Amino acid sequence: PRCVFLPCIAMPSAAKEPWPLTIAACGTMAVPICICDSHGDALHYWKQSHRGRPRPVFHLDSHADMMTNWSNQLWTMPGPDWKPPTRNALIERVSSQVDLANFQPSAILQGLVDTVVWLRSDFPLGQYNGPPPGHYRRIVGMPDYSVPVSEPDPIVGDGGRPLLAFFEVSGGSFSTYGRTIVHESRKQVLQPIEGGIPIERNTLWDSSWECKRPPVKDLSAFFDHSVVTLDQLLAPSPVGHALLDEVRSLLRADADVDENTTDWILDIDLDFFASYSPLLAFLIRKHGWLASSDAEAFAAWAVPLGQMCSQGLEPSTQQTLFSTDCQAATVRQLVRLPFTQDGRYAYPSAAVILQVFRDINSTCEIPEDLLSGLSRLICGLTEQQRLQWALLQADDWWWVMQAQGPHHYSSPEEITAQVGRLEQVLRQFSVPPSLVTIARSMDMYMPEGASDIAEWEVLLLLRRLWPATGAPELPTRLSACTRADAESILRHVTFFPTSRPLPGQQPGPLLPRPWPFDSALVFGAASPPDPVAVCEEAFGLEVIPLWGSDRVFGCRPLPDICYELVD
Repeated sequence: PRCVFLPCIAMPSAAKEPWPLTIAACGTMAVPICICDSHGDALHYWKQSHRGRPRPVFHLDSHADMMTNWSNQLWTMPGPDWKPPTRNALIERVSSQVDLANFQPSAILQGLVDTVVWLRSDFPLGQYNGPPPGHYRRIVGMPDYSVPVSEPDPIVGDGGRPLLAFFEVSGGSFSTYGRTIVHESRKQVLQPIEGGIPIERNTLWDSSWECKRPPVKDLSAFFDHSVVTLDQLLAPSPVGHALLDEVRSLLRADADVDENTTDWILDIDLDFFASYSPLLAFLIRKHGWLASSDAEAFAAWAVPLGQMCSQGLEPSTQQTLFSTDCQAATVRQLVRLPFTQDGRYAYPSAAVILQVFRDINSTCEIPEDLLSGLSRLICGLTEQQRLQWALLQADDWWWVMQAQGPHHYSSPEEITAQVGRLEQVLRQFSVPPSLVTIARSMDMYMPEGASDIAEWEVLLLLRRLWPATGAPELPTRLSACTRADAESILRHVTFFPTSRPLPGQQPGPLLPRPWPFDSALVFGAASPPDPVAVCEEAFGLEVIPLWGSDRVFGCRPLPDICYELVD
């Protein structure tokens, strides 16, 4: 165990609401930073700091967080006599049922936000939410269920039709896309539209449901929605500079904006720097593949296999291999492909795989490129990956054979480098944000080994970019920080009162993440003295165990700054 003293902002132990924010004039104090576990909790701070007019949001995330998953059977029963709910009733519903995926549409409909610029990660594995990189003018609103349509509406939530949907007004993607090449986990890029803007590395994205009904005018809100990647913003001039200028203008954070009227939010999900696909996260934790090398080895075959199964094999053989009579046998044979009947490693060709499936149903037709992709994947498995494959249990395979979200377990060096690239973008903003919200996403998305370094690197960057008047200069490297630097970094940081833990775990008070280096922040490499004696002698505080643990200590009474011993 490594014992490190970390400063933390004092929180009321039985708080029902996060502490109120103090939003000061730009340049007089550090930009307020609010940290939560589940991203949907950030909306509390957006509302609390709202000044009466909608704000733009610079949203750094591996996920769009633009789901419209509210429903109501009574409010969405279509027909010529359909009557919509009142605006107040609709807003009450979407503001009271907020989660990590829908908080941004809720904010838009409530009038808190009018622009979202999504700075998307660009990991090679997995499928991103749509839309693809580009600039869009959109509406979020309630469909008019009195208008007849030929296509059925999707069923969401409690079995009703969607309360909200997106409607495209203008704009479009930077590139034109063709069909999805399933076995290569990418979409065809037919031609770039915006000359010179680099094509994103991962071109695989899902298209959302397109509502055919018109929106109800009084239950709708217009907004600007842009999607970009760091490579695109940092492209060589003049292309990158032009795109960055457009983003600054959308956020109303450029030099031409009056500092007294600008008011934009920087919203950072730490899974922008490293992210599990949530379906794989369940299996990674179940089987103990928590080391980055184990998790990445697993994802390297599980993500493309899920894509080929869910987007290629199943749709093309819905009436044969995946019919009710054949589905169980198909999955059974698919799982056995890397091994012979006597347990040795198998290296099946595309022709062999086709014969295996035709032994189940002789009429099945499978695209040749899909068979070749399956063969290459299985023949390329390492010994470690074959062992992982063999260790999966019967009920694990459902989690694998789905389209997976973005996935990459970044190393500490990759995270530090990505924060450095982000700095190049944020330094071009002449006006600081009025609020920063940070989501840890520890519930499903953030790899455990990446969370500490990501949070501290981001906090250091923010405090170096936008320091309070008179604040001491901070080191450029996190590893060079002292205890005093850590205290300075955490001033004006608010932590949401409770964590949002994984299922089966109890919520606790949200506190700073452990210091991400082996060297102690206070004591250096020497053995630390007794923590109780240090706290009582140095601060004159009674030391008490927190949350029933005799290994974690907190301090009472709680001053403006207290100290937490993290084991």
